[in-house]
Amino acid sequence: ILDYFGPFTKFLNEKLGRSLAIGDITHYYLSEVYGIDKGSIMAYGDELNSLINTADLPIIDNAIERLKRIMRYWKVAIITSRHSAKEVETRQYFNEYLPGVEIYFSANNFYGREGKSKIHIAGEIGAYCLIDDNPYEFENWDYSCGVSPICFRQPPNSTLPFKLSRSKIDLFLDCPKCFYLDRRLGISRPPMPSFSLNSAVDFLLKKEFDIHRQAKMKHPLMAAYKIDAIPLSHEKIEDWRNTFIGISHLHPKTNFLVFGAIDDVWVNPKGELIIVDYKSTSTSEEITLEDKPGYRYKAGYKRQMEIYQWLFRQNGFAVSETGYFVYANASKDRKAFDGKLEFDIKLISYNGDDSWLEKTLSEAKKCLLNDDLPPSSESCEYCRYVATINHQQATINHQQSTNNHQPTTDN
Repeated sequence: ILDYFGPFTKFLNEKLGRSLAIGDITHYYLSEVYGIDKGSIMAYGDELNSLINTADLPIIDNAIERLKRIMRYWKVAIITSRHSAKEVETRQYFNEYLPGVEIYFSANNFYGREGKSKIHIAGEIGAYCLIDDNPYEFENWDYSCGVSPICFRQPPNSTLPFKLSRSKIDLFLDCPKCFYLDRRLGISRPPMPSFSLNSAVDFLLKKEFDIHRQAKMKHPLMAAYKIDAIPLSHEKIEDWRNTFIGISHLHPKTNFLVFGAIDDVWVNPKGELIIVDYKSTSTSEEITLEDKPGYRYKAGYKRQMEIYQWLFRQNGFAVSETGYFVYANASKDRKAFDGKLEFDIKLISYNGDDSWLEKTLSEAKKCLLNDDLPPSSESCEYCRYVATINHQQATINHQQSTNNHQPTTDN
């Protein structure tokens, strides 16, 4: 309801010398992801609370109106965790703006990490659903509590920056309907299984290139392919490679906070950054960046590279048009497994062109602002599957209805 994260983000960045995004500011992220101890988080919160009053915080666009609309049909309760010194002030605020709402105030609770969670409280009061703006609240959801999870997404016309990851831009290009359902309504596609082996290859490649980064020398792969560059040493390299931080740019025209996490960055003698992405596979065929008929994922690889190049340019860096894919190909022609995979490493260059991105961001913004659900992409396998299931179910229902109304005759 209140834009507390905006002032808190600015406050923390000044204190910590970081560039955290608004969507990253939760007690859980700060402690578990960024390594800031919970005592310090509370101290920062106390200091900020002493400087501002709840009544002075701006109200998020249409938040009160939307809640009042819900209250026409539902009984609403507010579950909030704040510093105990703010309890009276918080209750007074809600009584003024949302009279009649029940308030469950959990003091100093770190969002359930040191006490009852929102989920447990919602279950105890017999709630039908729990609405939250943080999708990570719903990880490992315990459906036995009888409460349904609803992830409230920030409205795309909000004055706050609207976070849009590199993968969500690709989702829009893949299927506008799936993109709208995900970003506007909070209904995501079923998740893909995690590729643990691929992640392990990425992790080990990063460690290997970091050895040469620290030594400020070429990796043997660079020498083999005659690339005049070395791994970039930069104070933000770990942030750029962190999935929860990455590199970001606030696009003024759309108010999208576009972000993405890279695998690596090299630098050539001219000071140009070279974007590098690690890929792993296992194939006996020649590895290229061209898709086979019926496949589209390598086109996504190219867009991924171009978005990363665009992000670094928007952050003021000189970026080479040429990026590289480091391809690790697991060999299948060994005599035995022997508890290990052996990889052949190949470097593939790609000249990126990010000129398509500006138009795409504008079209994605227009899509989100529309109150009507956009059509599916003809090539979207998810939408085609749902349509097939719905058609099949409708056929079954019609057949059952017809059978139930057929007249009977005596022998």
